[in-house]
Amino acid sequence: VRDWAKKHFGVWVEDEKSASKTVTALRTKEGFDFKLLNSELRKRGKVVSGGYGKIEAETWRIGHMGDHSLEVIQALLKDIEEILHL
Repeated sequence: VRDWAKKHFGVWVEDEKSASKTVTALRTKEGFDFKLLNSELRKRGKVVSGGYGKIEAETWRIGHMGDHSLEVIQALLKDIEEILHL
């Protein structure tokens, strides 16, 4: 997820040693519409999380812990690419 995020958005925590192993915080881009993305993902049975706190408008998050297989994560990233025309 981090490599994909770096390619398409950038990550909030650049230092790999400090980065979470369970969630990736991605930077938003100009014109990024989180509500639209999540609405379209919900239609496909998926969801991502918005930012929160002081960096709410600047970040969004993809969780990759618990009951997520590699195939599930890859499908999510593919769906995001399709929705956002990446």
